[in-house]
Amino acid sequence: MSENIVATIELTGLNKTGTSMKSGTPKPWWRIGAYVQVPGLLHPQAIEFFTSEVTQVQPAGKYQAPCVTRIVEGKIVVEPDLSQLKAFRA
Repeated sequence: MSENIVATIELTGLNKTGTSMKSGTPKPWWRIGAYVQVPGLLHPQAIEFFTSEVTQVQPAGKYQAPCVTRIVEGKIVVEPDLSQLKAFRA
């Protein structure tokens, strides 16, 4: 079972990048480090997510975005929609 939520995401700026050659042509990728505050959970959760779109790599800071959450093997999995990332306004 999964649930759609809007969560506050703090991008750490600790990103890694590389190039995949699995398809035979170079394809860049980014691994983005963040903390996400999921409604109903007391503490922010550390997450990493991947993207192949440079437009989805944003500077460190707080944002809001819709996310899909689900439980996998007893742990929460959060998948933010990076295309809808918006600067956080308190």
